[in-house]
Amino acid sequence: MADDAALVVQAETLVLTCKVADFDATIGQCSAPYYSQPPTLFPYLSAVDGLMISFAIVGTWTVGLVARLIIRTTQLESRSNSY
Repeated sequence: MADDAALVVQAETLVLTCKVADFDATIGQCSAPYYSQPPTLFPYLSAVDGLMISFAIVGTWTVGLVARLIIRTTQLESRSNSY
């Protein structure tokens, strides 16, 4: 009995889906319906995928801030040299 309690299976919610190409609008039916996972606002990500996306975002911000600092430094140097 304890082994049965340890084997908990998570049930996935599936929805009946139809491809656009299989849908007949004249009769309002799908010729080849199938079950799939429901659409989500955010896709399911593994930890590795999440880290890759976060490093890409942080890297982009870092490049932008460094470029901003370089531009400001060159502008300040050109202003101080013009006097």
